[in-house]
Amino acid sequence: LTKQPDLVAGTGRFTTDFLAAGRGRWIGKEGAEGVYCVGLRAAARGGKAIGIAFKIEDGSARPRDAVTLAALDRLGALPLGARRALASYAQPPVQNALGLEVGRIEAEVPIARRGRRGAASRGARQAKR
Repeated sequence: LTKQPDLVAGTGRFTTDFLAAGRGRWIGKEGAEGVYCVGLRAAARGGKAIGIAFKIEDGSARPRDAVTLAALDRLGALPLGARRALASYAQPPVQNALGLEVGRIEAEVPIARRGRRGAASRGARQAKR
């Protein structure tokens, strides 16, 4: 996956650029109906690897890239070099039928961690405010 990322998703696709920018720190793969999964290598020997899986509720793939980057950023797992390389995916434009930019996708990602019961639901409530 990391040696030939263009064979995973194709040229000019988020997953291809994501794998290349990660330089072996992570893997990622899209699924059907707005699903995306990421595996993060342990930061240090003896550390814990992290798995992330999410689904965009309406099945759309449009916000998936921005959500992936926001989740890694919240976890402190998005180095500056990777952030710069993937910047075009972080807040993709929304265009109307005429091709005019009418907004941007801005991902707000609550993170639930083990042992912190209810953290995800608290974050979701805060996001709605």
